[in-house]
Amino acid sequence: MLSMWTKKSLFFSCGLSLIASTGVAFAQDETLKLVTTEWETFTSDGSHSARLNEFVAEALGRAGYHANITIERPAFAGSGLNTGKYDGQIDFIDLDKTHPNFVYSSVYFPIHLHIIGKQASVESVRSFAQIRDSRVAVENRYAATPPLRLIKDVKWSRNPTTFESIANIAGNRSDYLLSDSLMLVEFNRLLKDRGEQPLHRSINPMFTTGLQLSLNRSITNATSIISAFNQTAAEMLVDGSINTLFGIQWIAADVDNNGTSDWITSSNTFHSIALIDNYPESIGENVYRWDSSALDSTSTILIDGNTFNSWGAARQHLLNNVDESLQSRRSSFLDKDAYKRILDRW
Repeated sequence: MLSMWTKKSLFFSCGLSLIASTGVAFAQDETLKLVTTEWETFTSDGSHSARLNEFVAEALGRAGYHANITIERPAFAGSGLNTGKYDGQIDFIDLDKTHPNFVYSSVYFPIHLHIIGKQASVESVRSFAQIRDSRVAVENRYAATPPLRLIKDVKWSRNPTTFESIANIAGNRSDYLLSDSLMLVEFNRLLKDRGEQPLHRSINPMFTTGLQLSLNRSITNATSIISAFNQTAAEMLVDGSINTLFGIQWIAADVDNNGTSDWITSSNTFHSIALIDNYPESIGENVYRWDSSALDSTSTILIDGNTFNSWGAARQHLLNNVDESLQSRRSSFLDKDAYKRILDRW
């Protein structure tokens, strides 16, 4: 397995063959120019904040392609894609409309959008009709998609960033927040560190969407690049690389297509000793659901790509292989200094 990707370099130098065509093909010394928009804990600058960038760059690197990923404002990202300044986008949300000039990968990372609130009563919410006429903060990246535009039961409070969406609910300017479950986990870590009660989420996602890599069709080998990316992205799910890069302790995904979720983790992510001793009971709601397959504690367990058929063997492997520095509860990927003012007024 390749060594861990570092954020200081988004270049991978692996051999590519020049494909003769009337379009643009990538040779050995060329680089895919990809774009993304700022998205806290996913693509932002700073420690642990460019997880999508790292994942896409490593998946392409394993496939034999190298990429330079630029973080832009949404308007500049869109115009850059239209003019050909950028070859593609790493965080296309599949709620949005596809463009005929681009080729799209399979969904490489699912996103679960929940209604989030300060009161535990939000956990019973299953539809927008239950919170009719409430004001709901939402990021523009979601609000601009066709499915959300169709929702008329609530009043949307659109925000350009995650920070501003959270500030809305913190300041009681919005009743609820619509956001992804991973963001909720990270913000609740900040709240817990301050001794505050965590935010609550709707029992089920209001939308389940996903992220895709897009490439301009002017690149003559765009389809083959996307196919190779799909394959390596799937391999990175199985071998625990996604757990490590995204800081996700457990993922439940049906990787063998038998209709039941397999349990996936890595010894290179945080596992507190107290939790290991009580797996799988202590995993609970912390497991990240990759698909809609049924969750079964007797399913196959994958750790760093190795298969374990019993929890006893899996627990022992983690106890033997998780570094001492990872045997604790990790801190939030959100910048606690940036959120200090919000937390002080919580």
